Amino acid sequence: MSPDLILDLTEDMSLIGMVAYFLAHSRRCRRLVLGEGKSRANTLLSIALFGSLSIAGTYLGVPVQGAIANTRAIGAVTGGLLGGPVVGIGAGLIGGVHRYLLGGFTALPCALGTVFGGAIAGGVNHLYRGRRLTIPVVFFTALGVELLQRGLVLLMARPFSAALRLESVLGVPMTVANTLGALVFIFILESVKRKEVRVGAALAHKAMEIANGILRCTRNGLDNDAAAQVAKIVFETMPVSAVAITDAEKLLAYVGCGADMTRQGCAINREAVREALSTRRVVVVETKDALTGFPPDLTVGSAVVAPLVFKNRALWTVQFLKEKERDISPLDIEVASGIVQLIATQVGFVEMERQAELASRMELKMLRAQMNPHFLFNTLSTVVVLCRINPERARELLINLSEFLRKSLKTKDDFVTLSQEMECVNAYLAIEKVRFGRKIEVEIRVDPGCLDTRLPTFTIQPLVENAIRHGLMPKEEGGKLLVSVEQRGGETWVTVKDDGVGIPPEKLSDVFTARSMGIGLSNVNERLCKLYGEKYGLQIDCAAGRGTSVTVRIPGERPGAGGIENITGVAM
Repeated sequence: MSPDLILDLTEDMSLIGMVAYFLAHSRRCRRLVLGEGKSRANTLLSIALFGSLSIAGTYLGVPVQGAIANTRAIGAVTGGLLGGPVVGIGAGLIGGVHRYLLGGFTALPCALGTVFGGAIAGGVNHLYRGRRLTIPVVFFTALGVELLQRGLVLLMARPFSAALRLESVLGVPMTVANTLGALVFIFILESVKRKEVRVGAALAHKAMEIANGILRCTRNGLDNDAAAQVAKIVFETMPVSAVAITDAEKLLAYVGCGADMTRQGCAINREAVREALSTRRVVVVETKDALTGFPPDLTVGSAVVAPLVFKNRALWTVQFLKEKERDISPLDIEVASGIVQLIATQVGFVEMERQAELASRMELKMLRAQMNPHFLFNTLSTVVVLCRINPERARELLINLSEFLRKSLKTKDDFVTLSQEMECVNAYLAIEKVRFGRKIEVEIRVDPGCLDTRLPTFTIQPLVENAIRHGLMPKEEGGKLLVSVEQRGGETWVTVKDDGVGIPPEKLSDVFTARSMGIGLSNVNERLCKLYGEKYGLQIDCAAGRGTSVTVRIPGERPGAGGIENITGVAM
């Protein structure tokens, strides 16, 4: 083995390694070489690239005893390992045909060895499809290809004695150079790719940190406190000298170098702010002379100003400030743009939530308002009848009605305690007592620990009215009504049960519509579902001729549960 030959092959390998380095640092070339973004055009470009590397390996070779000591195999092997069988065979054909045309007693075996090497490497790529090529796989593939080529030379080149002398001189150096060259080539490409993945992961982590922080501090809208928190989060995450947030005229928040020199309410970068808000585009200020509104001693040389616009309203600008001039990177521009887009999206969500909440509250108030006319209509109809046949009872009924209205209209809240709700129920039952006398027997059982439970107004009274009107009154002899309140599994259960006529099967499926049984049940069920979810709707258990039981579940654990208190047990 000649030291000069080893040195020459090492130089050739180093040149190909340099090519790999430059390819790795060009994103487009790296995607092409690594076989990303498969297409016919990319495949042809890959074949041409690796075929050219194979030809370059031949031209960089050293003539030895009528043959060429070369690194031609690196192009074909790396092409097959990275691009697959098509690229490997294509590159091998280019390099092999070129070698054959150069002539020499080893032209044919060397040409075939190059083609076979590209095909073998492509086959390995196919076997490892979707998996990363490891160093041992690359090493043994390149080594196997070189040993194959050495064998082809010994088998096909004539005279054999010349082939044997040739291999004794360049066999080991070429095997080592081509094997290590393929390893270096692929290692450089893979290392740059892994570095890019790590950098991308770090940037994604930073972006998530910024996004999570911004979502937290802008959840309740945009104000000076939110601006200060956003500026602090961005400054702690991004490699900038300072972060400033302004509205169209003045500074809202400033974090970073010179914070003690910059006061809230002053105007900084006014021209850039106006341009950004008017054009709706990011503005980059690259020189210190173009920066305005900063104290003379503040070392700020460049800035990026990103506008926050929502529904054609100019809200904020987010500014990244750096000490050096012309130091704004594309990453700074992208992050600043992403931050204002994220805040604008969050502002949209906040506004949508507020609109939805207002709509929900208005709808609940409308549902609640339905109850008073519904009940008043029934009671006043009874008063009209009693005025003729029994004025004294009509007078008593009006007194009870006024008491009921006083209690029910006393609060404007959407929620009341169970104790307050039961006062309305008792006032209502007093009215029904005047109307129906002893025809209806009522029993109320309330767990004292549930009296402070808060529930929607007019939840129980409509159920009681429905039980009397549709359950007990159709029975000539009347019946019994039970109202019970107790705790089960951290929830408050309210059950209104009667032994009346029940609900006919044909009406049961339509029970929550206003057409079937008035608006009472449907109203209560709809309000409960809107407030607590579908699973907290009314639960109805009934059988024709055997009565009806309606249960309300109020979520939330209520402390202080005690025994069952029999508040009333009187016949009416």
